[in-house]
Amino acid sequence: MEKTASSGSRLSIFYESAISGHGRLNFLSFGVQNMKVIQSKPTFGRFSQAIAASTVLILGSLLLAAQASAGLVNLALNKPATASSTWDTPSYQIAYGNDGNPNTPWNGGTHIAWWQVDLGSVRSIDHITVTASDGPNYHMTFQVSWSTDGSNWTIVNPSWSTGTGTNWSFTFPMFNVAMRYVRYQTLGDAGSDWAGLGELEAIGDSSTVVAAPAPVPTLSDWAQYTIAFMLLFVGGWYLRRAKPTGGTR
Repeated sequence: MEKTASSGSRLSIFYESAISGHGRLNFLSFGVQNMKVIQSKPTFGRFSQAIAASTVLILGSLLLAAQASAGLVNLALNKPATASSTWDTPSYQIAYGNDGNPNTPWNGGTHIAWWQVDLGSVRSIDHITVTASDGPNYHMTFQVSWSTDGSNWTIVNPSWSTGTGTNWSFTFPMFNVAMRYVRYQTLGDAGSDWAGLGELEAIGDSSTVVAAPAPVPTLSDWAQYTIAFMLLFVGGWYLRRAKPTGGTR
């Protein structure tokens, strides 16, 4: 047997064998020509890209799930409440302003009055909702404010808000502001009815108690949702761009 290797990219291997009984030689030639091995540059392979993208998507989903299960509840429900005045106490009690039923209202018996609730401790509030009802052709102009000590108040809606007719509701985003007291105050103006409140809700995380007077610095809900959606977007974009790289052809 004889093996020869040509220069360049041609490699020929010759096999010589004798076939007995025929008096001649058969030559079998096998050649491998123009063999070229491609060595790719080190790259971030498709599998690695998929793992990275999946990790980003999982992180975004977990953050959204954490927000969805944050345990937001009405922290004002059935908490101690006070008011400047009350009309017809058996029918329009102060406690009706946060009893969980908007159809059992508090009424101040005058056009200008206030009602407030003590949350029991300084809590982180996501939003405040005010619900009330009035007769046709009447309206109620009101203002909402909050305090950590019951003495110094911060107004939520400086320009006031006006509810008209029956079953109106306003929601004021608070973005996790720390507070203990929430006050609802009506403004006596022409055409308004007596001060009334169907329900005031202070929605916050039931597991979060903030040390007074300053709240614990945290990312707001909007910031956390923004980060989560950015993670989901980047993960999806990475998966779409993942392509197979490297190999032999």
